[in-house]
Amino acid sequence: MIKKLMMKKIKQIKDIQYEKMRLQLKQIELEKQISKKWDTLKSGFTFKNINAEKSESSFQEKHADGSFLNTIISFGAGYLSRHLSQKAGQQLEITLQKGASKLAQKLKTVLRKRN
Repeated sequence: MIKKLMMKKIKQIKDIQYEKMRLQLKQIELEKQISKKWDTLKSGFTFKNINAEKSESSFQEKHADGSFLNTIISFGAGYLSRHLSQKAGQQLEITLQKGASKLAQKLKTVLRKRN
């Protein structure tokens, strides 16, 4: 079940800063979950898996004329999509790491100011 959290009345600017920091931490946690799920998807999306799925479906289908061309195109598309997904995953990971490091620096400065 999802709990609804009611925010306390804001009395000081520190309350806003604390809430902002809490939300940023939650954002980082959610981004990490997305990154883990993306890595799982990316690792499951390999040429071997595509090839196995294609070979299973090719037994069930009857090939018409030009099936060789269709096979070449499908393998090329699989190869291209795998490399594009790897690049997208790498860019996403880099972006998440940059965001996490910036947030960590901000948290350090806020915590220093509090102490």
